[in-house]
Amino acid sequence: MAGCGDAVNRKRPATGVLALVSITVTAVRLYGLAVDGPAPFTLQVLKPEIALVLLSSFGFLLESRRLRGNSRSEVTHTAIRVPSGAR
Repeated sequence: MAGCGDAVNRKRPATGVLALVSITVTAVRLYGLAVDGPAPFTLQVLKPEIALVLLSSFGFLLESRRLRGNSRSEVTHTAIRVPSGAR
């Protein structure tokens, strides 16, 4: 995970892995809460885990939109370029 966070082009996969793992852990914890009932530890860690799910999912969404925006701007700039002979 730390290796993915270092590279600029790997921020999206890193946040995706973080979101996927945190969603899985929280889903299993919610299932355990429904089956076994509220245990003190489960109730203690549930709020931070939900916050981690929301923030990592939001980060993945923002990074995806940022990358999509960069690819659009590159296409726009290449389409607007003036041929070298016209200057």
